[in-house]
Amino acid sequence: MLPQIPVIRLADAQKMPLPSYADAVGTCMILRSNTDGIKIDPNCSEIFATGLALALPIGMEAQIRSLKESTQTGVIVLNAPLTIDASDRTEIKVRLFNASQESVIIKKGDPIALTVFSLAFRAKWEDLSQRNNPSFVASNSSPVFEENITSKENVFYEEGIKNTEIQNVSSNQNAKQTKEETA
Repeated sequence: MLPQIPVIRLADAQKMPLPSYADAVGTCMILRSNTDGIKIDPNCSEIFATGLALALPIGMEAQIRSLKESTQTGVIVLNAPLTIDASDRTEIKVRLFNASQESVIIKKGDPIALTVFSLAFRAKWEDLSQRNNPSFVASNSSPVFEENITSKENVFYEEGIKNTEIQNVSSNQNAKQTKEETA
């Protein structure tokens, strides 16, 4: 079952269709312009309203990206992927840039961007600056933090983390996955 995302169509977008998937297996929903007849000259950008406001739950984000056809049209989303999270409840607006040599006119209802939903989590920085001789070094092309290169006790590996708590979470997930595969 797909997650339900609360959405509001603003007053001038009541007749606009909600974003939808292009096909049964795709992960990108098509966002459409709620602004009519705006011309984007070559090497210029314009902002397009969608007439939609989302209420994403905490831990989920929507990423706004260029249409797949943008390689042919030259019209791309600036600052892509644009991120919308639970703290943004305003109308989705997309800044499009015309990288082609000809002017482009976007009409109301035209596809302007894609949106992808993904899980996102909050994190907290761990400041390692106060440790004895802190540095990040490369090991087998993976970032490694070593407080003391000769000691194996204070090593943080991005891949194959040696932190017991993370290993326990990983073990629990692997056990759950194995259980689901055999069911």
